Amino acid sequence: MEDIYNNAKFSLITDSSFYIQRRIDLTPQTTEFFHYHNCFELYYLYEGERYYFINDKTFHVTNGSIVLINPYAIHKTDNLGSFGFNRMLIHFNKDLLKNYVNDDINPYYTFENDINVISLTSEQQLFVEQILKILEDEYNKHNKGTEYIKISLLQLLLFINNCKQTLQDEALLKFNSTTKIIFEIVGYINNNFMDKITLDLICNKFFLSKFHLSRTFKDVTGYNLIDYLNLVRI
Repeated sequence: MEDIYNNAKFSLITDSSFYIQRRIDLTPQTTEFFHYHNCFELYYLYEGERYYFINDKTFHVTNGSIVLINPYAIHKTDNLGSFGFNRMLIHFNKDLLKNYVNDDINPYYTFENDINVISLTSEQQLFVEQILKILEDEYNKHNKGTEYIKISLLQLLLFINNCKQTLQDEALLKFNSTTKIIFEIVGYINNNFMDKITLDLICNKFFLSKFHLSRTFKDVTGYNLIDYLNLVRI
């Protein structure tokens, strides 16, 4: 589990019910390949700037921001310039909080509404960082499934649901024309993966040559088009 950001595969990463990791890198690091999980992912950036690729969207994430990723969403993170970063990563299974979910309490509201990036105020950052410290300390004591972890995670998710200042639209990056077309193709595949999709069909639909499509798709995503299509279908 701990090496997924050094040796990430374009495949499913199966996680335990709860995982948390603080990571500080003074030099730029990148997840070289897209991957996905069978759990929710919550990423908090203490310091630095990152690019975050989630399905067919790309975000510019700055310090004090939370990134939320649904199970099976294809994603990776990348460095911005020569900056390092300081982040916290949490993975958790939906069943972890099943005893706390009811008609009045839904900790997954933000995830269900496809909100990927939330920018916090200074006051909100302090509160979130306090909860993250509690979760990290408890996890490092090898108490990975305690009620204390569950309640603290529940508190964090409910707090995120109530954060009103979202910069999702502003965080979305504007692409050059080539990159924009590739992510339009990614979006098309994500929405039509059950149909018969071929390289010829994509080339004709987006007015690209096979050579140009194959080269640029791999340059932008790290994978050839057929591999990406097969993963989405899986």
